[in-house]
Order: sequence, then C-alpha cells, then structure tokens
Amino acid sequence: MSAIAKEDIRLRKRIEAAQAYGSVSSPAPTGKASCGNAANPDRKKLATRLDADRMGNARTMMGLRQRVMAMSKEEILVSLDGKNGFRLNFEGLLISSLLSSGPDGAGKRLGSLPADQRADVIHGCDLRSLKDESQPAFAEIVRTHLWEKNQASAIAEYASLVASSRGYEKVAEYLDRVQATPAVRKQSVEHSAISRMIYKARETSVTRLDIDSMREWVQAQFPDSLARVTGKALEKLINGDGGMKYSEAAELALQYNRIAGNDEVLAIFLEEQQSVARRHPDEFRALAEQISDDKRRAKILENHK
Repeated sequence: MSAIAKEDIRLRKRIEAAQAYGSVSSPAPTGKASCGNAANPDRKKLATRLDADRMGNARTMMGLRQRVMAMSKEEILVSLDGKNGFRLNFEGLLISSLLSSGPDGAGKRLGSLPADQRADVIHGCDLRSLKDESQPAFAEIVRTHLWEKNQASAIAEYASLVASSRGYEKVAEYLDRVQATPAVRKQSVEHSAISRMIYKARETSVTRLDIDSMREWVQAQFPDSLARVTGKALEKLINGDGGMKYSEAAELALQYNRIAGNDEVLAIFLEEQQSVARRHPDEFRALAEQISDDKRRAKILENHK
C-alpha cells in the first residue's frame, strides 16, 4: 500500500470520527481546541487560520492532510460548515480518499454538496493515486454530479495529470476506458499535450524533438487541433512555464507555421502572449507582420499595444 493510500485511510477515519461526534449529543471533551474552546471553537479565528493555511502549508495535498490530522473534532466540523477555499480542498481530499476504496461513497459525498460547489471540489481532488480500474467510476461521478458545462474540463484535467506523470499513451488509454465523447476527448488531448510540455520543461529543457513528439501524438488524435496546440505550447514555454528563450520559440513558431501552410500556429502563438509581448516589442511586431490576414494581424497588434 502506498504512503498516500495509508494517509488517506487515516484521514478518512479522522473525518468520520469528527462527523460521528457532531451527529450525537456528547459531553464537552476535556482537551482544548487551538482556536476558542473545545466545545465551541472561535469561528472567526479558525477561519483566519484556515485561510492562511490554504495559502501556505495547505497549498500541497500532503500539507492539507497534515493540517486536518492536527485539527480537533470541533475544528473539523467548523471547517465543513459553509463555503471557503479550505473546505473545498478538504472535501476534494475526502472524495479522493473515498474513490480509492470504492465509487459509491465518493459519489454520495459529492452529491450531498451544493451543485455550485461540486466542480471546485473535483478540482481540489488529489487523484495521483487513482488506479486505472477506478477511472471509469471517477468519470461516472463527474457525469452524474457535475453540471454538463463542467464535465469536460474535469475529465480533461485528470487527463492532463496522466499526461504529465505517465505519458501520452496512458492518456489515450484513459479516454478509451472512460468512453470519452469526441468533444471531451478533443479537449483532453489539447490540455494533455500542453501540460506534458510544461511538466517536462520544469524537469529539464524542452527540445525540438519533444515538441515534434507532442505534435505527432496530437496529429494522430485530432489533426485540426495541431496548430492551436503547437502555438499555445510554445507560448507557455516562454511565459514562465518552461524557460525557453523568446527567439527560440519564435523561430519554431515560424517553422511550424510554414509546415502548416497557413498563419494559424504563428497567430495562436502571438495571440496567447500577454506580458511577455511587452518585453519583446520589436520581435513581437516583426513576427506579427508575417501574418498574411490583414484583419487578424491588425487585431493582434492592437491587442498588444
């Protein structure tokens, strides 16, 4: 059993004990809670501390696990009352734990939450330990309990996680396993391709070979997404996510643009840029001047003045 799985079991028992405590009339415990007294924790102080934790230690899922294990039963109950960033992450962690032991509990838990909070909770799930055989259950929970407009992004987000840690071929297997619709598959492929490049860039430098490999996979999955994904990936690699030099990414955008035989790669590369364009105004304008579509070129230049 992995360390994450063991922590999930401990966490689930801790939360279940707190909920059982809150559902019956119990005498006040003799210990002291860290905010207020044990029977009635100071909600304002606790909320302030939880928010600080969310921005600090709880930024990682392991940090959140540790924070929950350190809380009193009363503090756990308070944290589950109302909508706040800590509570959404808290619920996501709980559902992640329930998914590892079976989908029924996870589905019931998510279904018990307000509909407008469920997508945020799924976003906060730690799905790194989700087994392949549990992927269809995860997708079914998403389809059952999330609004339709949020379903594709939730399935695609997990696909991005798979791509980053396990590679493109595992993404295709996941999408087959959950019987993704063409629209969901397309969004998942696009997100996964870019996420894989960002992940690799953080580990080591991204080469032309890496980008060609990404393009080959996207071409095999959704050819009409190739230009958009290429342009977006190159922009991400220069915008704080990969350390690629602007001149290097620009040259690759031009080369891929020529291969495509249209303006799409270069236009997407330029349209996605924000602050980075202001740091390279001359190079940006020189690239934009190579867009053959007058209206699109003018719009790109206007939007990045």
